[in-house]
Amino acid sequence: MVATVSEELESVKETKQEKGGFKLHHYIAVIGLFGPAIYLFGLRYYQGLLYEFGVDNSSFPIAAHEAYIYAYYATTHIIDALFIEGWAWLTSLSVLEVISIPLLSVGGLYIFAKRRDLPKPSFEGWFGQLLTKLWNYLHWENNKLTQALVLTGLGSYVVLSILYLLIVLGFAWLLIPYAAYSVGKSSAESRIDDYLDPEKGCAALEGKRWGPCKALLSSDGKVMYEGILILHSGNLISFFTREGAFVTTFPPGGVIRNKLSGKP
Repeated sequence: MVATVSEELESVKETKQEKGGFKLHHYIAVIGLFGPAIYLFGLRYYQGLLYEFGVDNSSFPIAAHEAYIYAYYATTHIIDALFIEGWAWLTSLSVLEVISIPLLSVGGLYIFAKRRDLPKPSFEGWFGQLLTKLWNYLHWENNKLTQALVLTGLGSYVVLSILYLLIVLGFAWLLIPYAAYSVGKSSAESRIDDYLDPEKGCAALEGKRWGPCKALLSSDGKVMYEGILILHSGNLISFFTREGAFVTTFPPGGVIRNKLSGKP
């Protein structure tokens, strides 16, 4: 008898563990779907960045972990832009608007929470009795036609909801990578505009130690390229200068120099 109870307990534990493992397996599968999406997000940011600099991205293929890093860069750019826009909108509001928005929100939530305590409307007189009879006649519990209309409406709503969801997912599949591509282009465009600005160029920002430019020196100390260092991967290096974008092999004994602010 004791052995039978013990076997039953072990069977219940195994069943629970199997169910728990099955659920965990599903969670892992769902989380795994985000990996390719994040990779695509980072890859499109990288491609937009190189496109704006005028560099063919096939010259600098990236690994998966690098795409994830670029996805992080793209996400930080987007969050930063949203924060700036949100802060600008918030500071543009008047004091009355800033105070009224939370008060109206709290008041609306209070009324919604207390809606059951509100008195129900009652119909009196012959017109009210007519409405009550009409309601009872057309109620889906008493009228087959109303039941059919309700079921048809709910079915149509479910089908349209699924269709709209598929459309939204399709747009998201197209727009999210496009947003990453646009953010990459915008990031490169901002750096190019600052570099080509006569008042900025390679000068460091106020309070910064390093400027935005770097120089590639040959083994004898001669400056080969000076400007924005776009990428350096393996034996290839890419620069953006006032003459355009260049992709070249890293020279033997070459050095990348980053000048201190204020140094000639």
